[in-house]
Amino acid sequence: LAEWRRVFSQAAGPLSASWQRTPTVFMHGEALVKGRLTLADVAPLVDSGQMPAGCAALSGGSYASRGGSWTSAPLKGPLAEVLPAATVYANNAGMYMPALAELCIAGVETFGWPITCNAYLSAPGLQVSVPPHTDRQDVLVLQTTGRKRWKVYAPPAIEKGLDPLRRGKDGDEFLWDVLGDPLLDVTLMPGDGLYVPLGFPHATTTAFEDASPEPSVHVTLNVDSLIWGLSYRLLWAAAVRQA
Repeated sequence: LAEWRRVFSQAAGPLSASWQRTPTVFMHGEALVKGRLTLADVAPLVDSGQMPAGCAALSGGSYASRGGSWTSAPLKGPLAEVLPAATVYANNAGMYMPALAELCIAGVETFGWPITCNAYLSAPGLQVSVPPHTDRQDVLVLQTTGRKRWKVYAPPAIEKGLDPLRRGKDGDEFLWDVLGDPLLDVTLMPGDGLYVPLGFPHATTTAFEDASPEPSVHVTLNVDSLIWGLSYRLLWAAAVRQA
């Protein structure tokens, strides 16, 4: 845990300046992150059923040119068979992998927020590994193996009837033309860390001009302040109820 505490303590400065304001790359080439999680680590747990996993089922047409939507779907075969066509994820991976549990514990101790972690695996050459979408958590992305290109955008105008923290999911087609230019366009390499604020749309690809046989693997730390009601708005609402 001591090494993870060191890594997160060093990241605290850059993160505090950007928190819930703007996406930022807060870590470069950190040795502790490189190779921390690989396909070989995940595959036996997923294929044996010890660790639940799913994949991103895309819908909405030509994702690369217009955007689209994605839905969580069960795996229909071993990881090696599913991975070439879809991004695979394991939510709450820290519950099943002690090495990732250490990472979550160190994050909670350093940042003081509830934190869980997911594992994401994408084959090389996916033009769209996940189409543009938003999340209801602040996330810290740690690239462990391979590479992945991220585009992060400013939150668009809120539309009636649509959850701004769940855009681009479960049938809500989130189109590129409403997003404008990205605030950040970056390719993460092993050891790099990216912060994406909650509600900021983002999309990823593993398609590059120079082919690479190595899959992209990253760990996402979910900083669950909103899910646990840790906001001034909810504190104010609780105070009003008690008044």
